[in-house]
Amino acid sequence: MASSSDFGVILDELTCPVCFDLYKEPTALPCGHSFCRVCIETFWENRKEDTGCFCPNCREVFPQKPKLEKNVIVANLVENMKLKKGKVGLGVEIGDAEHGNVNVKEGVKSGGSESYCELCNGEAAKRCVPCEILCCEKHLKPHQQKGHKLVDPEVKIEELRCTQHGKPIQLYCKDDESLMCLMCTGGQHQEHKVVAVEIAYVELKGVLAAKYPDVSLSMESVASQLQQVQEEEEQTENSSRDAEDRLEEKRMLVCQFVNESVDLMKSQINKRKMEKLSLLGKQREKLEQQMENLREGKSTMDTAFQELEAVCFLQGSKNMLKRLRTMSDHEGLKRTPLPVLDFSKEEKTLDGLVTLNKKFMEKIQKGPEKVYLQHPEHLFPVEHPERLYLEHPEHLFPVEHPERLYLEHPEHLFPVEHPEMLYLEHPEHLFPVEHPEMLYLQHPEHLFPVEHPEKVDLDQNNLRNHYGRTPSLDPNSAHRLFEISRSLRTATRTVFENPYPKHPDRFDFHTQVVSRESFSSSRHYWEVDVRSCRFCRIGICLNSMGRKRRGRGCMLGRNPESWCLEKRDNEYSAFHDDQCNDLSVPRDPERFGFFLDCEAGELTCFGDSRVLCVFVGNFMVPVKPAIGVLNDGDSVHFVRLVK
Repeated sequence: MASSSDFGVILDELTCPVCFDLYKEPTALPCGHSFCRVCIETFWENRKEDTGCFCPNCREVFPQKPKLEKNVIVANLVENMKLKKGKVGLGVEIGDAEHGNVNVKEGVKSGGSESYCELCNGEAAKRCVPCEILCCEKHLKPHQQKGHKLVDPEVKIEELRCTQHGKPIQLYCKDDESLMCLMCTGGQHQEHKVVAVEIAYVELKGVLAAKYPDVSLSMESVASQLQQVQEEEEQTENSSRDAEDRLEEKRMLVCQFVNESVDLMKSQINKRKMEKLSLLGKQREKLEQQMENLREGKSTMDTAFQELEAVCFLQGSKNMLKRLRTMSDHEGLKRTPLPVLDFSKEEKTLDGLVTLNKKFMEKIQKGPEKVYLQHPEHLFPVEHPERLYLEHPEHLFPVEHPERLYLEHPEHLFPVEHPEMLYLEHPEHLFPVEHPEMLYLQHPEHLFPVEHPEKVDLDQNNLRNHYGRTPSLDPNSAHRLFEISRSLRTATRTVFENPYPKHPDRFDFHTQVVSRESFSSSRHYWEVDVRSCRFCRIGICLNSMGRKRRGRGCMLGRNPESWCLEKRDNEYSAFHDDQCNDLSVPRDPERFGFFLDCEAGELTCFGDSRVLCVFVGNFMVPVKPAIGVLNDGDSVHFVRLVK
C-alpha cells in the first residue's frame, strides 16, 4: 500500500503546472509535457503577440500550433485518484477543481523587464534559470521540488550564461579570474585552476571579509586627514581675509599719502606759474605800448612821403623828426627772456614713487623665489619654496624645517648639517654647491648652474625670431556661432549657427574656440590681430576648462583655469579667476602678443609693442591659446609668424 509521501509524489505528477489543480481533460504536447486543455489553450490565446506556440514548462517552440490529443493514461490516473481520495493536499476540493473556479489568468505578462509571473498576473518571486521563466510563489513550488536554480527576478538570463557557448555558468577560473561554462574547460582553461562558482563565492567573500577591517581603518585615517585639510582650509581663509583687511587699510594710507604729496607739489607748481605769468603780463603791456608808438610813427612817415610841396613837407619835418628819435629809442630796447620754469624736481620726486611702486609690483608678480626640480620630461618650479618634498620609499613627505635640507644616502636619509652648503649627487660622489645663491640642475652629460631663471629679452622682434608660433584653431572646439577659415587662423562670429557636429570639446554656450596646439614646456610667442573686433577675450586656458555649461567655469578669465585680455571698444582689462585689473592703454593696439614661459610660470601680454600685464601661474600643465568673440560680425585671427 502506498504511503502518504508516495501519494504526495503521485499527486504532484497529476497536477497541472499552470492551474495547480488535478488535470481536467489532460492533453500532451509534442515535447512530452501535459496540461489541461483549457489551461494550455488559454495560455496560448493570451500570448497572441508571440510568434508560434511554446511549452510553458520547457519553453520548446512549435512553429505551428500542435494538435491537442487527450492523454488517456493520465486521464485514467486522475479518475482513479479522485475515487481514492476526496480531497488532496493542495487546499482545493477535488469536487471544486473545475476550471471555472481555478482559471488561468488572462493578460499574462511574460518576458521583458517587468517582474510578473509568466503563468499568471501575480508578482514574480524568482526566476528559474534552467526553465528561463519568471514564477510567482504559487508557481514556484514545482521548480523548488526539482532542485532548479532560482535567482531574483531582476537578474537577466544572459548574465548567467557563457557569452561564448551560451551555456549556464557553473565554474570559475582562478588563474584568469573569469566565469565559464562546462564547455570552456576544454579550451584555454584546460590547465587552469577551476572551481565551482559556489566555492569561489565563499572563498572570495572570505577574502573581502578579511580585508574589511583594513578598509575601515583606512577610511578612518582618510577621514582624519580630510578633517585636517578642512581645518587648514578654514585657517587659510581666515588668515587670507585678515591679510586682505590689513592691505586695504594700508592702501588707504598709501593713497592718502600719494594724494597729499601730489596736491602739495601741484600747489607749488601753480604758485610758480602765477609768478611767472605776472611778469610776462607786465612785459606784454610794455611791448604793446611800444608797438602803438611804432604804428603812429610809421603812419606819420607814410603821410610825409605823399606830400609833394617842399614847403609843406619841411613845415611837418619837426614833428616827424621827433617821432623818428622816439622810434630809434625803441630799436635799442630788447626783451630779456624770463627763465623757463623747471618742474623736474617735482617730477623726480614722483618718479621715485613710481619706480618704487614698479619694483614693488614686480616683486609681487614674480612671487617667491622659484626652486627647480627635475621631472622625467622637463624641469618644473616648486611654487612654494617654503615646503620642500623628499622621496621616501613609501611616500613623499615635507621637510618641516626649511633650514635643514635632507639628501638621499644609499642606506638612509641624512641632514645637511651646514645649511650654507647645498649638496648634489654626482655619479661618483656628493659634492657641495660652493655658491648657495646658484642652483644646479642635472643634465644628461653634466651638471650646469642656473644663475637665475633665465631673463628673456622681451623685444618683440627677438621673441618672434626665437619663439614665434602660429597656432591653428580647433574646429571641434568652436561654438556654432563661429565660422572658421580654411587656414584655421581666423574666427568670425556669425548671426546664425553653423551645422557643426556634436563633439565633447565644443563650447555649447560661450562663443569661444581654442587652438589645436597645447603648450606645457619651453617658451612660445604668438600674436592675435584684433583690429576687426570690438568686444573679445584673448588668452589661454587649461585643456580641462569646462565646455558644456553656462557660467564662469566655462568663460575665459572667469575661473582658475584661464587667463585673458579683454577688449571692449577702447577699454582694456586683464582677467583671471574672475579677478579684473583695468589696464591703461594710451591707444588702441592692433595686435595682442603673448609670450608664454612655462618653466618660469609667466604669461607676458603685449598691446602692439607695449607690455600690458604679466600673469603668473603654473603653466607646466598643458594650456591652449583661446579666443572669445562677443559681437556679431567681429573677427580675430592668429598672425602668421615665421620662427
